[in-house]
Amino acid sequence: MKRSRWMALGAIVLALLVAGCGSTRTAKHPFDPDYQEPRVDFSRYESVQGRVGQDPKRAVALAISGGGQRAANFAASVMCELEEFSRNNVKINLLAEVDYICTVSGGGLAAAAYISKLRDFLKAYPDDPSSKFTFRAALEESIGDKPSIMRNLEKGYHHVLVGSIFDPRTWGMLDRGDFLERAFDDKFLGNEVRKEPSLTLREVFVPKDAGRKPALPYWIPTSANYQNGAIFPHTPDMYERYGIIEYVHRLRSISLGENPDYFSIPLAVGLKASASFPGAVPATTLESSWQKKKGYRRSNRFIHLGDGGMADNLGVVTALRALRHHEEDDRVLIIIDAYNGETEPFSRRKGSPMAVEVGVRNLTIGLDSRRIRLKDIVGPDPVKDSEGRVLMGTTHDGIKVIFMSFDLLDNSLRHKARRVPTSFDITGDEQTTLFDAGKQVVGTQGEQLYRVFGGL
Repeated sequence: MKRSRWMALGAIVLALLVAGCGSTRTAKHPFDPDYQEPRVDFSRYESVQGRVGQDPKRAVALAISGGGQRAANFAASVMCELEEFSRNNVKINLLAEVDYICTVSGGGLAAAAYISKLRDFLKAYPDDPSSKFTFRAALEESIGDKPSIMRNLEKGYHHVLVGSIFDPRTWGMLDRGDFLERAFDDKFLGNEVRKEPSLTLREVFVPKDAGRKPALPYWIPTSANYQNGAIFPHTPDMYERYGIIEYVHRLRSISLGENPDYFSIPLAVGLKASASFPGAVPATTLESSWQKKKGYRRSNRFIHLGDGGMADNLGVVTALRALRHHEEDDRVLIIIDAYNGETEPFSRRKGSPMAVEVGVRNLTIGLDSRRIRLKDIVGPDPVKDSEGRVLMGTTHDGIKVIFMSFDLLDNSLRHKARRVPTSFDITGDEQTTLFDAGKQVVGTQGEQLYRVFGGL
C-alpha cells in the first residue's frame, strides 16, 4: 500500500512536470555561442550610478534568493533594516546605495514592492530627495480600501492557481501561470496598488544617450531556460537578443510587431516567469523571431522559462556579472538567502531512497549543492564569527560579499524561520517571524556593514 501511494505520487509529479514544461524539440542547427547564455549588456544603458545622491565610485548589488513568500518577507525585512541602518552613532540608508537588485522566484516580490512604491514616490515628489522615502512606511501604507503591500506579501495565491484550472480560458492558449501573472501585477506592480497601468521595463532601465538619468536601481528578475538550463535575465537587451516578439500579460497575448519596443514589456512578465516552479506554475512561454531573422525555418520559435532557482537560486551569478561591469569601482554584493532546506548530511533510515523519492529530490538537490559551494566565492580567508559561520568575504577580483541568511540567527529564531514553507501563502505569525529574522540578521552583520559602508 505504501509503495502504491509513492507510485501515485510519482505519476502526479510527472504529469505536472509535463504540463508545466510544455514541449520542445531539438533544433537542427546550432545557436551562436553567445546564445548558450548571453549576458546583460550594461553598456546599452545609462550608468545606474548616475542616480541622485549616488557614489559614482561604489557599485552595490543585492541578490535575493527564491523561496516563495518566505523569501519575499525575509528580503523585505532585510531591506527595511538596511534602509534604517545605524552603527556607532552613524545612520546610513544602505538600501538607497543599492544599484542592482537581482532576484529569483518569490524573492522578486520584495523587489517589485520596493521598485513600484519608490517609483510612485519619485513621480509624486520629483523635487524631493529620495531619502524622504521609506520602504517600511510604503509597505504599511493603505491603498484606499485595498490591502497594504504587507498584506499582499502574506496573502495566499494558491487559490489563483487552483481556481484557474476551472476557467475555460485555460483550456485554450492560457494557463494557470498567466492568472498568477495578473495577480502579481495587481498586488505589486499594476492596477490595484498604483491605480495606473502596469510598470514596464522603461520605468527601470534607461537607454544610453536617452538624455535622462536613472531614478531607480536596475531590477533584474532571472529565469531558467527549460531547453538548455541557461539563466535568462529579464532586461530589454535580453529580450532583443532572443528576438522576442510575443508574450502574455494580464491574460492577453501581446505582439511587439515589426519594430519591437522591448522597453514596453511589463515587469510582471519577468516576475512571474522567475517564479514558475516546475509542477506548480507552468512555464512562461515567449515567442521568438530569432530563427526567422537568421534565415532558418521557424520550427523552434518558442522559449519556455521556468523558476530562476533551477539555474541559480540566489541570483548571485547575475549580480556578480553586473558588478564586474564596474571594474574600477568599490564593489559590494549583499546576499539575502532564505534557504530552509537540509543541512544535515545524515539520514535516520537504513534503506536506500525509492525511485520516486529520488525523482522528487532531484527537483531541489541541485539547488542545495550549489548553495553549499556558494561560499567558495568569498576567497580563501573569509570573516567568520565565533561559531565558524561565514559573515563576509572577498571574491578573487575584489568584490566584497556580505551574507544575510538564516544561518546567522540564534537557534530559536532560526528554527522558526526555517519552518516557514516555500509557498505563496503564509500566516501573519510566520510573516512576523520573518521580519524578526531580518532585523536580527542585519543586527548581527552590523559590524561588517559598517566596515564596508561606514565611510559614506
